[in-house]
Amino acid sequence: MGSVLLLSYMLLTFLCSLLLSSATSPHGLAFENPMSFPPSAYEFFHPTVDAPETAPLPASSLYPGKTSARAKADAVVGGNVFSAPPGRGGAVTGAIAAVVLGLVFVMLVAVVSAYIAIKRRSDVIKANAEMKADA
Repeated sequence: MGSVLLLSYMLLTFLCSLLLSSATSPHGLAFENPMSFPPSAYEFFHPTVDAPETAPLPASSLYPGKTSARAKADAVVGGNVFSAPPGRGGAVTGAIAAVVLGLVFVMLVAVVSAYIAIKRRSDVIKANAEMKADA
């Protein structure tokens, strides 16, 4: 009975919102009025940048090997550019494990409490049936 009332209330609310929304101003892409940008705004968002005059690169910079900055960075990191920062791997893994274990604990408590509620309800029904049978 309660779910039928709730469903009918939700349906009535939805229908009323549909009816009232047509009375307000329309919105959406179909009702947008295109507005042109003034030339100053277009130039602001589309700047014309000329390519800077550069001298040709020396032949030594065309070498595909490691540059000195890259070699220093590899030496600092230990040769692996894509390694994780030291000391954070365990903390992140622990945080993920804590979240997962917390969710498992919450689900376990919910299932156990539902089982206890159902078991008590069935015991009360059995006790009432036995009392009526004895009377």
